[in-house]
Amino acid sequence: FFSSRRRHTRSLCDWSSDVCSSDLQLFASLTDPEVATTDGAGHAKLPAARPQQYVVATATGQVWISPVSEARDWQLRLDEKSRASNRLTELAASRESFRTELAAAAEAKLKARQFAPARYLAGLAQAQSLIGTVNREEAADILQAGNAAFEHRDFSAARAAAERAEALVPNLPTTRELQRRILEEVGGELKTFKGHTAPVTCVAVSPDGVLAATGSEDRLIKIWDVKAGTELRTLAGHRAAVTGVAFSPDGRWLVSSGRDGTIRLWDVGTGTMVKATDGLGWQALCVAVSPNGRYVASGGDDNRAKIYELPGLQLVRQLSGHGWKVGCIAFSPDGTSLITGSEDDTVKFWNLSDGQNTQTLRVGFADVTGLSCAGRLLATAGKDKEIRLWNPSTGRELQVFHGSRGAVQLTANTRYVIAGGDDQAVRIWEINTGKEIATLTGHTGAITSLAIPATSKTLLTSSTDGTAKLWQLPRRLWPAE
Repeated sequence: FFSSRRRHTRSLCDWSSDVCSSDLQLFASLTDPEVATTDGAGHAKLPAARPQQYVVATATGQVWISPVSEARDWQLRLDEKSRASNRLTELAASRESFRTELAAAAEAKLKARQFAPARYLAGLAQAQSLIGTVNREEAADILQAGNAAFEHRDFSAARAAAERAEALVPNLPTTRELQRRILEEVGGELKTFKGHTAPVTCVAVSPDGVLAATGSEDRLIKIWDVKAGTELRTLAGHRAAVTGVAFSPDGRWLVSSGRDGTIRLWDVGTGTMVKATDGLGWQALCVAVSPNGRYVASGGDDNRAKIYELPGLQLVRQLSGHGWKVGCIAFSPDGTSLITGSEDDTVKFWNLSDGQNTQTLRVGFADVTGLSCAGRLLATAGKDKEIRLWNPSTGRELQVFHGSRGAVQLTANTRYVIAGGDDQAVRIWEINTGKEIATLTGHTGAITSLAIPATSKTLLTSSTDGTAKLWQLPRRLWPAE
């Protein structure tokens, strides 16, 4: 309609086929095109009728007048809308039929195990449940192939199959089981410990393997629940970067070293600092606790190693002889000797009873960055990216492994050596064959230290990327049950 009448009438009708069912109450003919009123009963008061005009009475009590030509135009529009609505209904029915045909074609492709065409046709049919069925069926076939690859020890293919199945249908129990079996066989990342705000310099694990401790350049020590991967408490006290942490054999105490020149003793249960040595202007770079729990040893940038008595941290002995910083330290497994590694390219053995230097090993022409002693073997790491294996009794170099510099750890059974360094990877070699059997990746910064729990099934690492990680070691490294 034209003028204000169109506006009001559209508000009543909205050009739909059901306009007259609710708002249109009366058609009548009037003499003059004017707005009529209603009486008290709601009936329109109309003047003498004239057939060339119509009146439309609404539920609001107002009556609008419209010429016959406009009313006919309105009716034509309503007829067109009705026809269009009928056509849309026909098209909708046709479209639904087409979707049904597409879904049937998709099911046929699925039965033929042609998953890509089946998924495509199901998508055209907008059949989400059918798409889900296609994905589950394809994931089942992929996992079947992955399990077959696992049985043939093709772990790369098995891992790829598990990743494809996970992408199709997340969190399938069968996918999780295959991933677990692969992880146990070849090793891999289990958890990441996040909380430090600076590079993590050191990591240690409690004797029972339940707790881990990390030290960082943010001057803090954090205690973690290894299994849950959660932080339990934060130990604050060092005034400079923490450089080393070590648990006592009974798990009651934690000892730390720092660049503030102090050695600190902490109660693991409460997180309180029990004792601290005086900072004397030198930096403490490493720390270790003797197997019997009686002594703590540290090395520093004053080129000396120091031995303290627990739990009072009384200085017992200072060991001099290195020509440069003492950056790594360990006790022999029997607790009778102390072993120190230095940037003067040497490793020295010291008798704990009298403090005498009993043996010196020259480690090529590279700073010694890590050492580990187990059984009758000693492993050293240097900045020349070589891991060297020694017989401590004779001082003879037995073997050299290439490719990593930083930290080193021997397994308890002395069959494997593990190293991590600035290449951001953990590398594992079998000693008997000299072959690298596994490489574990995940850190984005240099690896600074390693620790193996008593179970020897897992490994802890710290890194300059600000995290520590828990790794599953390959099954062949596990101790015999």
